[in-house]
Amino acid sequence: MKSRPRVFISSTFYDLRQVRADLQRFIEEIGYETVQHERGQVPYGSTEKLESYCYKEIAQVDIVVNIVGGRFGSVSFDQDNSISQMELKTALRLNKQCYVFVDTSVMAEYRMYLRNKNVEGISYVAADDERIFKFIEQIETLPKNNQLIEFRQSSEIALHLREQWAGLFQRFLQEQETLPDRRAGDELHTALNTVKDLVTFLTNERREQGSTINEILLANHPIFERLRKVTAAPYPLFFRTFNDMCAWLDSRSWIPVDEAEWDTPDALEWIHDPGVGRNRLLLRVAIRVFEDDNRLKVFTSAEWEDSWVSTRELEPTPTPVRPPSPAVSAPRPPIAPPRSPAPLPPLQRPVGQPLNQSTPPMPKPSVAPPRTVAPPATKKASNES
Repeated sequence: MKSRPRVFISSTFYDLRQVRADLQRFIEEIGYETVQHERGQVPYGSTEKLESYCYKEIAQVDIVVNIVGGRFGSVSFDQDNSISQMELKTALRLNKQCYVFVDTSVMAEYRMYLRNKNVEGISYVAADDERIFKFIEQIETLPKNNQLIEFRQSSEIALHLREQWAGLFQRFLQEQETLPDRRAGDELHTALNTVKDLVTFLTNERREQGSTINEILLANHPIFERLRKVTAAPYPLFFRTFNDMCAWLDSRSWIPVDEAEWDTPDALEWIHDPGVGRNRLLLRVAIRVFEDDNRLKVFTSAEWEDSWVSTRELEPTPTPVRPPSPAVSAPRPPIAPPRSPAPLPPLQRPVGQPLNQSTPPMPKPSVAPPRTVAPPATKKASNES
């Protein structure tokens, strides 16, 4: 967020470069920020013409100081104005605070131009192009922001700007003092316009049987706030008919009471049971708040009575008593019968041998004796002559 006013200095460069430098020094001394293309303070891109970025930068400043000298300057791409002239036109179109200073010698020849602008062949000394005078004439004919200040030296421009900006600051302080009164006046003006619109609205709606005013009153019906309060609903509600209200109560676990059990015949009843051991709630809604066709009847706050929607506590639901169940001993697991040994395999006997003759023992397998491994022969060293 910017903290200082930004001042765009618009003029031709070569003939007014000293004036621009003096203004830069003055503006920065009082704490403002200057914007000048020769100091690189205008960011240029590569997609448009350079002068287009100057016009875009004007949208980001607060004040534009335009200085008109004797040179026309670089021609803008529209071929009718110079770039500095287009900068001022852009600022005026954006409703910026503008200050236009014209060199005294140029202003003197401008008055001669007005008397002889239909005469051809006149050459002027202070201005190198007649279009400078045409531009000054355009500024003078503007309905607002068209003050032209003559100057001989840059110090005259600085003095005028100092007085103007001091006056703006003083006006700002006065407006801050009267700000509460102006806000009150704005609110009163808004209220009067609202009353005027409401009177017009009611007059027109009376011709249309007041259907729209009923919609407005219905949206602010007192039953909605009353139901939200007695049922402890955490959000606002809205309905148009009796069936809509029943559906909402059903979603909140309110159970309708049979008509034969109502306390009075002029009030509908619902019961909310929060659970065993907690008090139940009885909700009563007067039948008179609904039309015969089950639509919600319109009431204003002055006509409404809170007794039409009320609740009272009932005794909690008794805890059911169950008879004690007889103790049943857990059945013991059956004892597994002892396992019988597996039958032995039948004995093998040669064919023709009697049963009572014992079987000769099986011969033991012969085991080969372990092999003895001879140690490796040791080589004797031989003495060879």
